[in-house]
Amino acid sequence: MSGSTSNEPVSTESGIAPRAGRHDLPWAFAAALPVGLMLAFIVSVLVNVDAADWWLSPESGFFEHATVVVLLPGIAAALYAAARGRFPRRWIRWWILMWALACIYFAGEEASWGQHYFGWGTPEALAGVNKQAETNLHNTHPMLNMQPRSAVELWMLVGGIVVPIARRIRNKRWRSDVTRPVDWFWPTNAGIAAASMNLVGRGFDAAYRGFRPESEMHSLLYQLGGSEAREFFIACFLAVWLCSFGLRARLTTRPIQ
Repeated sequence: MSGSTSNEPVSTESGIAPRAGRHDLPWAFAAALPVGLMLAFIVSVLVNVDAADWWLSPESGFFEHATVVVLLPGIAAALYAAARGRFPRRWIRWWILMWALACIYFAGEEASWGQHYFGWGTPEALAGVNKQAETNLHNTHPMLNMQPRSAVELWMLVGGIVVPIARRIRNKRWRSDVTRPVDWFWPTNAGIAAASMNLVGRGFDAAYRGFRPESEMHSLLYQLGGSEAREFFIACFLAVWLCSFGLRARLTTRPIQ
């Protein structure tokens, strides 16, 4: 099971002697935040649709700030793993570093690189091409916003839901193995809750289009499928995965010869 511990080091042909320790965040811990917040979000909006503004406001909403906060421990863990880990293949270090840099970009863009917190003015050249006149790139062109997000959501669907379900069907006691390159490539099982909550948000976003714009259900589903909420669940998924890199890197004790 993901998150279990090993009792004894195991020498392998990979050049790594794993130490005993946790391979992943506990599943219940990793699921509590995304599932709990999705339920709170749904209930509050069902009770009062105007509550959606508190959750979804692009600059001051809960999800906007929470997305940045939740990414920070994941980024730190991945940078630690890239710097200190010993891996069965050299490309794994670059794989981890790539995702760490992607999350730095994600967090920076969400905070407009500090503008939301420090309140500086947007440079004139950027304000002219940014649809929200902010210090970020994702509001300048869909290639820097919608396409990357869709690519990550597809990765979450495959790597965060389909692959973990296949693992559990094949082997209910599956656990990440630090000596196997494939287990460094794919996300661990602990991210399935966050990936699923993003998929729920996607479902709301698709469903509202089936109702008349003036209907109450159209407005309700539109709010529940808000992009700010889905971005938060993407961040939760990535943070869990990046934290798993840090946990597993601590268990690798001997470099490849």
